[in-house]
Amino acid sequence: MSHNEDEAIMIAETLELLQTVFPELITNSDESMPYKLTVNFHPETCTTFSLIKEGSDNKTVASFKTQEVAGYDFLFRLPLTKDNFRISSIILTSDQITRLMDQMRHVIEDTAEMEDDTASAMSACNFAVLEAPIEHEKELLRNYHFFTTNETLYHSWYKACMDVKFAKFHKSRFCCSICLEYKDGSDGVLFDCEHCICKDCFKEFAIVTIDDGDVTKLQCPDCPMKELKGLNLMGPRELRDLLFTRKISNEMLQMVLSKEYMKKYEELFSTLTHTKFATYYPNLVSKCTRCKEYVIRDDADELLIICGNCNFAHCFECGHSWHGKFNGCGEPFNAIPQRVVEHLLSEMITFEEIALYEARYGRKFIKRAVNMELAERAFRAEVESNPTLVECPKKTCRQIITKGDGCNKMRCAVCGTHFCFLCGTALLPQDPYAHYRERSSDCFERLFEGMRGVVDEEPEFQLIGEIRL
Repeated sequence: MSHNEDEAIMIAETLELLQTVFPELITNSDESMPYKLTVNFHPETCTTFSLIKEGSDNKTVASFKTQEVAGYDFLFRLPLTKDNFRISSIILTSDQITRLMDQMRHVIEDTAEMEDDTASAMSACNFAVLEAPIEHEKELLRNYHFFTTNETLYHSWYKACMDVKFAKFHKSRFCCSICLEYKDGSDGVLFDCEHCICKDCFKEFAIVTIDDGDVTKLQCPDCPMKELKGLNLMGPRELRDLLFTRKISNEMLQMVLSKEYMKKYEELFSTLTHTKFATYYPNLVSKCTRCKEYVIRDDADELLIICGNCNFAHCFECGHSWHGKFNGCGEPFNAIPQRVVEHLLSEMITFEEIALYEARYGRKFIKRAVNMELAERAFRAEVESNPTLVECPKKTCRQIITKGDGCNKMRCAVCGTHFCFLCGTALLPQDPYAHYRERSSDCFERLFEGMRGVVDEEPEFQLIGEIRL
C-alpha cells in the first residue's frame, strides 16, 4: 500500500472520529481548508451590541442584546499541522484572532511529539470548541459589550447573532402562545423579544393586520403596543429612523405571506410612514410624479429631487421634470402652515424654535413665507381702509374686487361667485337678488344703496317681524 493510500485512510478515520465527537463539523467548499467547525457563544449574561454616532457625544444610534452570540469558524485540513488552519470571524478583532491562532499552534505543537495525527486534530478541535470559548469567554466577548461606528459592521453583527439564535430555536420545541399547541422550532417564528408563535398563527395574524390597513401595528402579538411620544421634538434623522424601522423583518414575513400580500404590505407601510413623517416635516417629503414613490430629501433648501426607484429628476415645488434653479415654476405645493408663519412673526419665538423650523421647511422657504405674510397683512390693511375694495367670499378664490359703480350685487370675474358688496355674503347663483328681497336679511331693500343717482331715503315705517307699525 502506497504512502498516499495510507494517508487517505488515516484522514478518513480521523474525520469519522471528529464528526462523531463534534457533529457540527462540516465539509467546507474551500479546497485549501476543506473542513469547518463553527463555534458560537451562549453566555449566561446578555451581550450588548451598540452602533455609536461618531463624535464627541458618542450617542448610541442603535443597539440590541442577545445571549446567542456568533463566534468564529475554525477551518483546517488533515493531517492537521500548525500551518494548515485558520480562524475567521466578524465578531472577534484581528488581535483576538491572532492570539487565538497562537494558542492553537501551541496546542498542536504539544501533541505533535506524540506523532499521532488523530490526537493532534482531536486536541485542536477540543480547544476550539470547549477550552477557548469557556476559559476566555469574557475576554473574547469584550466584557459582553461591543461598540462600533460602522453601520455595515453593526448590521453584520446583528444578522450573524440572529442566525445563531434561529438555528438553536429550529432544533428545539416550543408552545405557541396563540393556539397553545407544542410545535417544532422549524414550524415556528421567533421574535427579537424572545416570544414565539407557530407559522400558521403568525400568517393569520399578519394577513388580518394587513387587511385592516394599519401595518405599523404588525409586531409581536404578545408585546404591548408602544405609544409614540414627543415626535414633534425630534429632528428629521431621529424621526425618520424611528418611523421607518420595521418591527418585523421582511425575511420573517416572506416565510408566511404570498407575493401579493407582501406587495400590499410594502405599499401600506410606505404610505403610512411617509405620511406620518410629512406631518412633522412636510417640506422634506416629495412624491415622484412618474412612479408615485415617496422621496425624502436631506436638505430642505434643495429643489432637485431624484427618485430612488425610477431615477426621475424633478422639481420639489412643481413636481415637473427638473428645469434648473433659475427657471420659475409657479407657487410651491408644499406650503408652510399659517400657524407656523404667525409664530415666526410673534415676539415670543425662541432661537431654538427658529432652528427647528428651518430644519423642517428650509431657510429660503421660511424667508419667502414670512415676506409673503407681511405683504399680505399690508394689503389686508389697505383693503380694510378702502371702502371700494372687497374680497371674494369663496375660500379657494379670495380675489380682491373693486366696485366702481352699479348695484350691490357683485360677481367675481375669476370664479363667478355672486356675493353682496355690503355684507360679503355669497348669494344663490340661481337667484342672487333674493338676498335683497328677504325681510330677515340685513340688506333688505338695499340693492341700490350707495349707487350714483339714487337718494337714500329714511324708511317710513319700522319692521318688527311681520307687523308694520
